[in-house]
Amino acid sequence: MTISRRRFIGAGAALAAGVGIVATTGVRIAGSAQAASAATPGAVLRSRDGLLRATLTAALGPAMLAGQQIPGLLTYNGRYPGPQLRVQPGDRLQLRLRNRTGLATNLHFHGMHVSPKGFQDNVFLTIDDGSDLEYDVQVPKDHPGGLNWYHPHLHGLVGPQVYAGLAGLLLVEGGIASRPEVAGLRRRTLALNSVALAGTDAPSLVPYEPPASQNIHLVNGMHLPQIGMQPGETQFWQIANIGYAAYYTLQVPGGRIQVIEEDGAPAWRATLPQTMLLPPGKRLAWIHRWVM
Repeated sequence: MTISRRRFIGAGAALAAGVGIVATTGVRIAGSAQAASAATPGAVLRSRDGLLRATLTAALGPAMLAGQQIPGLLTYNGRYPGPQLRVQPGDRLQLRLRNRTGLATNLHFHGMHVSPKGFQDNVFLTIDDGSDLEYDVQVPKDHPGGLNWYHPHLHGLVGPQVYAGLAGLLLVEGGIASRPEVAGLRRRTLALNSVALAGTDAPSLVPYEPPASQNIHLVNGMHLPQIGMQPGETQFWQIANIGYAAYYTLQVPGGRIQVIEEDGAPAWRATLPQTMLLPPGKRLAWIHRWVM
């Protein structure tokens, strides 16, 4: 995949002796049997018996970012990005949000078809520092299956808090992923975002709104991750731009893709694009076949 002016990934899909050849920044596609994927979703919290009950602690502190311990991040449960949430249509999502950020915050379930009232997807709620709030979200039984995400949505603080790390994937099971043609494929869920780091001996997060030239671009919080894939293999990739500003233009050299999901729901019509634009908040999913 190659990217736009705020470059994210530039991965060649060619092989040399079973090892993926990669550009200076990018996802590396490796074909060796030992090439377990480094582009993993991290912690996954799944619903059981119709309920996902969990605690998210939004806090200021160090976390692993691009393979290094970086101070000054805002994270959910100490993870960058936050834990991936997985629910079924008809489930209840009960989340206790503990705010230890030093700022006011709240939660927005981006892309979800749920109520904005009460303690559901209500962006007018304010959770002060040191306070907790119990979200109780009912997912409709007819909710489309697909990839969404969650992040703060407090007016005036959205960009800085998302940039500092408060974001995570929210996946509704079912939809196109449950179709027989897709269900048996290996599945990848990838979160894209960008940050800027200062220093080399003791790197730290650069304050909000750094110059674009200082940004590094991450996949599931990792720089230059590796994805295992054999020549001729077909996989199902779901990708979300959970950053605050970067626009990504994705390409897949050496691969054939068919986009079948967009913005958290099955696409009206499958497409075979040469490039794909992902502005902030955008989600796409495709069938990815690697050809030599």
